[in-house]
Amino acid sequence: DRRLRWVCFLALAVGLAPFVSEVVEVIVDIYQSLPVIVRAIFWHAVLLSAVGLLWVWRRRAGIIENRALLRRIGVGPSFTIGLAAIAALHILFGNSLLLLLAVVYGIAFAVFTLFIHGAQHRRVRYLSYALFLGEVFILFGDTIIGMLNSSGVLFVVSGVLAALAFVFYRVEKRFAGAAAAVAEKETGDE
Repeated sequence: DRRLRWVCFLALAVGLAPFVSEVVEVIVDIYQSLPVIVRAIFWHAVLLSAVGLLWVWRRRAGIIENRALLRRIGVGPSFTIGLAAIAALHILFGNSLLLLLAVVYGIAFAVFTLFIHGAQHRRVRYLSYALFLGEVFILFGDTIIGMLNSSGVLFVVSGVLAALAFVFYRVEKRFAGAAAAVAEKETGDE
């Protein structure tokens, strides 16, 4: 019975959930214990593997007669692996200057995928467009935030300089007035 099969799958999933969560926790702990450079090298290797798989599937497209098989086992998963690697690099680099490197990787990966598989695979094409736009928005946002931070610093510095100039002007005026009074008093005494 079809319903009984779904109940069995659900029971199996519920039964395996604690084991799977333990395995995921161990993998995450091992990953977090690795140095940052090792994690960066790992994700670069994953990204290069995804690019290589996309290239291989492009060259194998003429050999494989079943296009549905090609879509199922080739382009979609390879693109997803590349997206995961780019997302991991974004998370790994955070707000450092290396984030720009991850943005460049994302833009290059999107353009490469559009060039290689964009015409044949609609989902991959739309996801590549989304990736490209997301990376451009990140680049635009970082640029605008950098400019606002710079302009904010310059605004504060100019305000401090204006306040100092006002203070110096008032002090000079007071000293000039005091010096004029002393000079007038000296000329009056003679």
